[in-house]
Amino acid sequence: MALGINGPTSESARVMELHPSRGFAMAFASYLGDIDVDAETNRVLDVALEMTRAALGLSDDFANGIIARQIVELARAGERNPDLLCEGALEKLRGTLFGD
Repeated sequence: MALGINGPTSESARVMELHPSRGFAMAFASYLGDIDVDAETNRVLDVALEMTRAALGLSDDFANGIIARQIVELARAGERNPDLLCEGALEKLRGTLFGD
């Protein structure tokens, strides 16, 4: 069982089980703009990006910028939990796509 950011039963642990070879090398830093984050926060943002991609069933990197913008907005507000970053990004994307 993989160990995620919030323990072995968290969504981030499930993502690591699904994509163990990908790890956390997604380079979220290129999407941060003016936000200065430490290495751990960058890792959390990478996890949230990968979790959101997995939840959307994406296999390519085409939508990373769109997803990352949503995650950065939540991170600017202070959120650092990858499960909540993923949920928030999904809610924002659904609202944009479906006009909720």
